[in-house]
Amino acid sequence: MGNSVTLTGDLTEKYVRFRDINEDGSATVRLHRQKGYLKSFIQRAKESQTADKTTITRLVDGIQEKAITNMAKDQYMDMGLAMLNSPKTMEDGDFIELSGEIYQGKFEEFYPDMDELKEIVINLFYKEKA
Repeated sequence: MGNSVTLTGDLTEKYVRFRDINEDGSATVRLHRQKGYLKSFIQRAKESQTADKTTITRLVDGIQEKAITNMAKDQYMDMGLAMLNSPKTMEDGDFIELSGEIYQGKFEEFYPDMDELKEIVINLFYKEKA
């Protein structure tokens, strides 16, 4: 593991979006970078929220022009506050990573394991009737 670096602005976007299309498996490498970034971002946001209770407002205001949602602002503000005020930290197990096959043709293509994908969808979005 290398040194910690604070990313801002364009560097952040380049870090989370870049992939070398000439390298096989670069999409997977990018996904792992994105997970690491998201875990660090949430931890820093939690620390900021502890010191400054306006953090969630500033974060939401900062993304509002680019966000597209049918949720009311108070709904996603409440969700953000719940996350930032939660003692839980984000770990690798909090992400769902699909199994599947990668095929390299003109472009890298990922084909998920459909049985696993169906199981994940059922577990995430359906509840058994009582």
